[in-house]
Amino acid sequence: KAVADKNGLDWYLLWIVHENETGASAGTRGFAEDSYYKGAMQRDPNIWDQNFVEEASEGLENLASFFQRQKDDWKEIAAGASILNRNIDHYKDLGNDNAVLNALLLYSSDDEARQRFEQYKTYEQVFEKNSSISPMKPS
Repeated sequence: KAVADKNGLDWYLLWIVHENETGASAGTRGFAEDSYYKGAMQRDPNIWDQNFVEEASEGLENLASFFQRQKDDWKEIAAGASILNRNIDHYKDLGNDNAVLNALLLYSSDDEARQRFEQYKTYEQVFEKNSSISPMKPS
């Protein structure tokens, strides 16, 4: 939630991506030394390098003290959130009504992105109906 708040995103969008990419870091994909994509959100290190990760996680250092399956999960989730936020903002700037879907399409394959988007829309409806449990987005 702290990472989502920093990036102006819904926390459940990050959860959906994190869960689908690595089983919420429970799987081995992304954590092997020879894996092309890295970490909890399967970041492409050739596009989004370690400096980007460090910048994205600035101000969130207190998250390192919480239980994590991988020691840098919090940093990788912050980087993934920053990537999603940048892509969503880009599509909003273009006047695109499906900015979240298009950002997800940049993040994963077509079928996976569409499944994630449907899951996101379902969660969004649940939290809109139960606004007392939906976190407020920063203004």
